[in-house]
Amino acid sequence: MLERSHRKLWLQLCFNLLIALGAMVLLGWAQERQPAAPAQEKTGTITNQNGIEVFVPNVVRRPKSKSKPDAGWQRIATRMNEAAVNLSEQSFGAFQKGLMPLEDHLEQLDAILTSELSTLTDQKQLPAAYQNHERRLNRVLTALRQFNQPNAIGWKSDILLTETMISQSQAWQAEARGQRSASEAARQRSVEFASQHLAQRKQDFEIGHATVPMIVNGQLVLVELAPENKFLPPDARSFLEDTLVYTRIWSDRKAGIGREDRLALAEFQQAQFELLSSLDDPRRKREAGVHAQRAEEAATRMYDSLWEFAQKGTSSLFDVTAAWRLRRRLHDILSSADQKIATSLANRRDSDLNRLADEANLVKDLTGRMSADVNFVGLMKLDAEYRKAVADATK
Repeated sequence: MLERSHRKLWLQLCFNLLIALGAMVLLGWAQERQPAAPAQEKTGTITNQNGIEVFVPNVVRRPKSKSKPDAGWQRIATRMNEAAVNLSEQSFGAFQKGLMPLEDHLEQLDAILTSELSTLTDQKQLPAAYQNHERRLNRVLTALRQFNQPNAIGWKSDILLTETMISQSQAWQAEARGQRSASEAARQRSVEFASQHLAQRKQDFEIGHATVPMIVNGQLVLVELAPENKFLPPDARSFLEDTLVYTRIWSDRKAGIGREDRLALAEFQQAQFELLSSLDDPRRKREAGVHAQRAEEAATRMYDSLWEFAQKGTSSLFDVTAAWRLRRRLHDILSSADQKIATSLANRRDSDLNRLADEANLVKDLTGRMSADVNFVGLMKLDAEYRKAVADATK
């Protein structure tokens, strides 16, 4: 868990995550996305069922300092780091072959960064963790540039998005080292790349190579990096309210774009937005509790619906795992704000992860991207074991 001195940073980063994912439920406003494969070979592409266009690394979890690492949880930390390295290679391999779209790869890179940060015992290790993340992003950028197909759908936009995230990672590194001027310069670069990314997405949209959610997500990434932008948080609140209204309409009309998991996601996004807005205000403690309950219910419903869809083959192991991570993040946000997680909710979360791990263990065909997706679940399982071991050792 976080130290108190880092709570504000934690909540800010979680708010950034919410903004970055703000347009996921607008899938019905345009055509199905067709991301360009960064590999030279011609292969099929897989579109994320949740429609995630961007994913900003969101978590800095710094456990309290310990005088001496406990052998039990230290062994799990070692296994986690090994699993993270393996997942990085498998995920990049699938991405490079065009079997995994950029946004799915970024989700898994975020999980890797999160796992590395959670095992740090000294804040002096932070710059190295961010540097590792930057190295992985640079590998993505190199693969995209080597593809070198300016006319490929979304190619220029994906490059600009990746450059945006690299600059942001560089800002985090500089900040962790106390290099204020370098951090500010990197943040300015990230804003410039984000502006170019949004402009390019708009050009893509004009020729039918981008969807409305891509445009909205480009705008939201720019907001996260440049709060003084015209699209301010009050507008983000209005946007989330509108997406929920439209998704409910689509749901009432039995449209696929109003499917239960997408309706639950829209409700979760709005509830979490209000939760983050109220956590820092002692006068809104009761209100925060209401929003937390709404977010919990929506996140659980989203997981359940995607689980059912996965049994029918209309969602993937990756989709269910990404949905489970939303609940994990919600609980981390509450814990960092000294909000107790009910035992029943924690037990349900852990039970759902166990069920997900059992499902992953049944996968026999690990070709294509499945090896990465199965190990994505494995990393989540190790993370849960690590948390429990640390908690037991520090009681």
